[in-house]
Amino acid sequence: MKKCLTLVLVSIFLVLMCGAPEGPEPAEKAGENIGYGTLTEGELQKLMKAMPVFKTEVEKLDKEWEALDSPSNMGTWLGQFSKANQDIAELDAKLTAAGMSWNEFWPAFAKTMTAYIATTLEQSMAEMKEEMKGKEGEVAEMEAKLNDPNVTDQEKQMIKASLEMMKTMQKSIEETEALYANVPKANKDLIQKHWDELNKLMEVE
Repeated sequence: MKKCLTLVLVSIFLVLMCGAPEGPEPAEKAGENIGYGTLTEGELQKLMKAMPVFKTEVEKLDKEWEALDSPSNMGTWLGQFSKANQDIAELDAKLTAAGMSWNEFWPAFAKTMTAYIATTLEQSMAEMKEEMKGKEGEVAEMEAKLNDPNVTDQEKQMIKASLEMMKTMQKSIEETEALYANVPKANKDLIQKHWDELNKLMEVE
């Protein structure tokens, strides 16, 4: 669990599309996009208090958790924990004793992780866009070389590969930004407020 939580926090390109509870409805039967719901100070405070209990209980479970290794895997990664209360005996009772029932913990966890990644993305995407902007002149030169008869076919193939990589990066930036465009600013402000506490809790340096 330690490894999984570290991966989710240091990964830049992530997307959250998973279930969560509304009202008394069980966590695993909830609607989609709960990660974009409003996160309150109270929820985050309770989550940070209950998280050590969750981590401890998950680590005790003899199960191979899937690692988070790409943007499209966020839903799958987070979804594997959505029924942890069924996999781990008395998890709800132990979380409740820590101040937060499972049906409270799960959506707060989803919203917190989404907001954390969105906050990280804002910084990373800005840097990447600035880098791409600085390459505009270079791209124009590379495209011009494709029509230059003095450039060998081998060189042109290398240029095409480089241009394709740049286009893929640009597309990735746009898609990732779109996925996190609806994360409430208030959620990200809360994450910024408790940034050091969350990093320490998730064991991210």
